[in-house]
Amino acid sequence: MICRIVAVMMAWMLFFVEAVIVTVPMFGDFHLKLGVPVKFGFSEFVGQMGQRCIQVRTQHCHREDHGEQATAGQAWFQQLHGVKAFRKIMKKRNNVCIELATRQNGCRITPKMVICEAGHRSTPPMRRRLLLLSLLFTPFMLTITPAHAGMQRVGSFEIDRTEVTVGEFRKFVEATGMVTAAERAGGGQVYGAGWEQKSGWTWKTPYGEPAADDEPAAYVTYDEAKAYCAWAGKRLPTDAEWMDAAYTERRTEPPAGFETGKTYDYPTGETPEGANCLDGCGSTPEVDRSAVLDRGRGHAAVGKTRPGVNGLYDMGANLWEWVDGMTSSGQVLTRGGSWWYGPAQMHRDHTQSKPPETAVVYIGFRCARDANS
Repeated sequence: MICRIVAVMMAWMLFFVEAVIVTVPMFGDFHLKLGVPVKFGFSEFVGQMGQRCIQVRTQHCHREDHGEQATAGQAWFQQLHGVKAFRKIMKKRNNVCIELATRQNGCRITPKMVICEAGHRSTPPMRRRLLLLSLLFTPFMLTITPAHAGMQRVGSFEIDRTEVTVGEFRKFVEATGMVTAAERAGGGQVYGAGWEQKSGWTWKTPYGEPAADDEPAAYVTYDEAKAYCAWAGKRLPTDAEWMDAAYTERRTEPPAGFETGKTYDYPTGETPEGANCLDGCGSTPEVDRSAVLDRGRGHAAVGKTRPGVNGLYDMGANLWEWVDGMTSSGQVLTRGGSWWYGPAQMHRDHTQSKPPETAVVYIGFRCARDANS
């Protein structure tokens, strides 16, 4: 990520290293003017990557053909957060005549650029090539972060917004060389007519076929889940942390349908609607594997179901999740239910546990960490 940020900054520096204004002829009567007049708040951008905040300020508009500088004042565009900011930038990159904010002294000012009348000197060929190349390639150097990615703060800790994915677990395996217990055994288990071992069913081929990177990682034992979280600089959530994040709304300004401080019966809120469970949860975008299953349709890719309490995805159903909590008999607690079950296993009063070496099709996990760690 840091390398991409540096690359993006170097590309955009082409707009600012020249003391003169760079003009690119556009649409006959207008020139797109970039450089000193338009300043992107890169210090804010880099310093606030957690909020992915971009501040755009338009300061001045130059009329070079008359040799005068028309001060257009300071027009602050709204702060843009998260993936919407990047999407808006990418949508606008090929359309420079965007909706205009104002007109002053012959110049038209938009939130991100200044468009003035024709008559400016043309850009030297080499500089124009560099400018156009940077415009073309900068969007592809950006990694657009999905809205569901990252972690959500819940009181004194943070927790992953989604279950750990196949793509994320693959990076861990490639970095550490881990071979999971399910792989060593030739495949994990699924419950049909009793527990059945499925040849070749592992975290990367959960139903016997390669999974997409955004599917949740299953067939991971408790110890393997702990190892992944430690490698990622995190840990498994405690049972108390998982329960708090799943059922009690801690956001200060939650969206409609959620109330700060309220504890809900389901991770989805008042009802199980929106979760990927066996039945009773409404329609969900599962990866339909019913052809190879005796029961259910399989899990959904992360971030595809409706976000629930604290903006978290799939805390109810989809996959059971390992938590850092043991029973007196030495089994490990799992929370949330799965696609194999209905709403009852999602309810906050339901408790279930499994042997720590369990590696099955419907158990996954997510990680947590202390806030500000």
